[in-house]
Amino acid sequence: MKPLAIVILVLGLFMSLSTGISYVSHRKVADVGPIHITKEERHTPVYWSPWTGMVLVAVGAVLLLANKKDAV
Repeated sequence: MKPLAIVILVLGLFMSLSTGISYVSHRKVADVGPIHITKEERHTPVYWSPWTGMVLVAVGAVLLLANKKDAV
């Protein structure tokens, strides 16, 4: 149970500090002779609220503390 609590805690910290996973793609707009025009497009396929990460941090902390109480 302790490793699961640590994983949930770390995942929650990551999700609290970032709002999603995004990437940039380059699309060719025009290619006329020696002139090449490209456009950068930013995509965010996965988005979450920072509150989700905070909830996971709380759940991970509760699981970690519950694990310590069981060990005593």
